[in-house]
Amino acid sequence: MIELSDKNLGKSNYYDGQCEGWVIKNYDKQIMAKIVDSRFQEKNREKHGPTRRFAENDTELFLATYCPNARIEKWVFKLIDEGHKLDRTMMKYLPTAVYRDIWEEEWEEIIFKKFLIDTYLIKKKIAKRCLAILDDMMVNNALNKVE
Repeated sequence: MIELSDKNLGKSNYYDGQCEGWVIKNYDKQIMAKIVDSRFQEKNREKHGPTRRFAENDTELFLATYCPNARIEKWVFKLIDEGHKLDRTMMKYLPTAVYRDIWEEEWEEIIFKKFLIDTYLIKKKIAKRCLAILDDMMVNNALNKVE
């Protein structure tokens, strides 16, 4: 077993600076995980969304609870199944699909929470998260084609 600590983080192969963390991949089962060093977590917060534990307001808590990466990825795959290409043109549909999905699946729970939320801001943040996740999926898809 390998112990992951700040001490064994090395220089990045991709840019001039220290690695942000560790990526663990199991290609046989198609399982991948990324462990990000605490010094880089704040930097990645907008891209990967807030965590429930570190949500600073109800909007962040709402997003952490109801808009995880898996929900966005689910909609990317649904849109691909419907014939859309895995590219940025998908952004015409993806944020709206994710937003509607949250309300359709979670409305009963949401209405009993005491959130003070700005739905306009939530839509805007969902769109940013969708773009970041979509870009990551496009890069991963391109990398998997190269291998």
